[in-house]
Amino acid sequence: MTKEKISHEYNLRTTISLTHMWQYFHTEDGLGTWFADKVISKNGIYEFFWGNTSQKAKILHKTQQFSVRFHWIDDEEETTYFQFKLERDDITNVVTLTITDFSYPDEREDTIQLWNTQLEKLRRTIGL
Repeated sequence: MTKEKISHEYNLRTTISLTHMWQYFHTEDGLGTWFADKVISKNGIYEFFWGNTSQKAKILHKTQQFSVRFHWIDDEEETTYFQFKLERDDITNVVTLTITDFSYPDEREDTIQLWNTQLEKLRRTIGL
């Protein structure tokens, strides 16, 4: 069975600058506040810790336009990734976070629920 791409947008009404928010999506400290218990990065490899387990991801690309893409190293499907992309609408000032991920069709709802839970943790962390 092949994994399918999932993209989900979250509107974040905030006055926090994109530059400040960006730290939560690509730095060890930022990711360690909401995505994992602890994060260590070295040479483009990020190790994410949750309790007694860890998983490594390779950074595929990071742009100055607030987008970062990772690939889980132990994922046999080489074309899969998870990505965070931030954009601010100049008119409404709403920041949109787009999370792209891949999951098996029968795990789609669980994957979306996991991201929803993580985003609630991020909202609490940065006071949204």
